[in-house]
Amino acid sequence: MSDSDIDRDSHELDTIDEGRGCNSQLIFSARILRKRLEIFLQVFSAVTSPKQLYMHNLLYLFYQEIISKSDAMTVKLAVECILTYKSPSILPYRDSIKRLLDDKTIRNELLNFDPTLSSKLEDYNNSMNDSHHEGGHVVVRDEHRDELIPMIVRLVYGRFTSKARGNKAARDLNIARRAAVLSFVSKMEPKEIRHLIHLMLRGLLPLHHLSKTTSSTKQHHQQQKQSVAVEVEVVEMLSYDSYSTKLQSWYDQIDTFIMTYMSPLNLLSIPWERSVGFLHLLQPMIRILGFTVTDFIPIIYKVVLMMLTYAQQCRDKVKDLNEKEDVFDGVDVDRDVDDDGDGDDKGDDDQTNDVHVHHRDASQALRLRSLSLLRIAGTL
Repeated sequence: MSDSDIDRDSHELDTIDEGRGCNSQLIFSARILRKRLEIFLQVFSAVTSPKQLYMHNLLYLFYQEIISKSDAMTVKLAVECILTYKSPSILPYRDSIKRLLDDKTIRNELLNFDPTLSSKLEDYNNSMNDSHHEGGHVVVRDEHRDELIPMIVRLVYGRFTSKARGNKAARDLNIARRAAVLSFVSKMEPKEIRHLIHLMLRGLLPLHHLSKTTSSTKQHHQQQKQSVAVEVEVVEMLSYDSYSTKLQSWYDQIDTFIMTYMSPLNLLSIPWERSVGFLHLLQPMIRILGFTVTDFIPIIYKVVLMMLTYAQQCRDKVKDLNEKEDVFDGVDVDRDVDDDGDGDDKGDDDQTNDVHVHHRDASQALRLRSLSLLRIAGTL
């Protein structure tokens, strides 16, 4: 980090401190937040006995959440923090895990790291006692899978969603890496592939909507209590001793919400880019994983169908607004003039902004509609 970067960060912090009031909301830039997170992770990665820390289970799940991100440096630090727990299900694979974080070695490691159920391998009974076969080939032992596989899926998901920056060669490399990740995941059991499916779905399901999974007829205060109960259950899921089992229970609740209560209105708070990104990731997943995702097709189909319906509703709304604007444009409307003789410029600016937003929504809705139709055709 250069001196100019340090000075810029210090100046930004000073500016925030000067403008801080008793009731003002403190907002940091994403850059400062990322740097602070990296500093915290560096500190926790140096702890030799993390289980002695207060709420160490919360920290463990926090690390597990971070490794599903695409920021390479933050993920590496979070992995170091996880390794400090010295879990017997994870520690034997630490070298392979670190090679998955390196762009230069990830594709080779995805070939050497075999997530196939070890009891299905013909040479498993003749293998060595540790996790490695001869020639560097790695097989996951069955007793390690419950804790290790969810972590590996989160790790490769971050690599799967990372965006390519640069020339065409970098973009081609990114496409090849995505294909390698999906080929790797395709060797897992269906309940383990479920981790990948729900990592893709989580950004489309706001947490406060999950309270509808229990009852759609209860009063508002009861729904709030249910929402709190859901959050409490997330906290209770922090025990890494039964992490995989509780994840499956959480996934069941999400599936129930999608299949029973999800509607196009749930997508109102979801940015267009997130929905479009989901559909882009869905294309190689369906193409490469194929029949291994058959069990999840109803859920995927329901989500894409809701996207299609939402996009069509947005297009119809914009069309109606455009028709109303055409009607008003054909009518002479007297403008209010102020004392200085100026027109209502503020009203004109607001109207211009509204028109810009409507055109943007119409364009995004058309894009979302086209991609949804393509994905539905791909699942048939």
